[in-house]
Amino acid sequence: MGDLTVVQKKEVAKGAQAMGSIAGRYAKKRSDQLISPLSTLSFWGKILAVLAFGAAVASAGLMIFDASHIAINSGQVGTVTRNTVNVRQGPTTNSGIVTRAHSGDRYNIVSSSGKWTRIRSTDGRMSGWIASSLINTSTAKTLIYRYEMRGYALYFIIAMIVVFFSLRMKRAPVDPKQQRAETLLMNNDS
Repeated sequence: MGDLTVVQKKEVAKGAQAMGSIAGRYAKKRSDQLISPLSTLSFWGKILAVLAFGAAVASAGLMIFDASHIAINSGQVGTVTRNTVNVRQGPTTNSGIVTRAHSGDRYNIVSSSGKWTRIRSTDGRMSGWIASSLINTSTAKTLIYRYEMRGYALYFIIAMIVVFFSLRMKRAPVDPKQQRAETLLMNNDS
């Protein structure tokens, strides 16, 4: 099994060249698909895909930046100074009790009326009146961050659906037999 003959070497070289050519064509085809997925789309598919992707990016940006709101509020805050204090429905001791506040609890001060102060819980769920002598008031600055979803999420979802379907708008496949016939006709006409 020693050395190959000249003819065998030529045949091996031809086979290697053919394999290299096949591998090269396959690699080029795969790299074209990977490099530009838009290259297989129809003209309108490309336009639609680019516009929808831009809309998706814009709506994602709006979801993040435009839907949020930051505000700095400064106002009066009251801290309860006694162990247990009644928070009442009105500014009198005859008014019904809404809840009981404990020493150290903090409330936003809404208004004052004589010896009574109207308070609201920091989460806004409860409000009532408390005797002014039972709380210490101070000025506080609070940072309020609100995030509103608005319709941007819906726009984003719709845009991504359009991108998905636009990427399915492929060019019509070219029949190799028809392409060869057209090429032969063009060559015969000239």
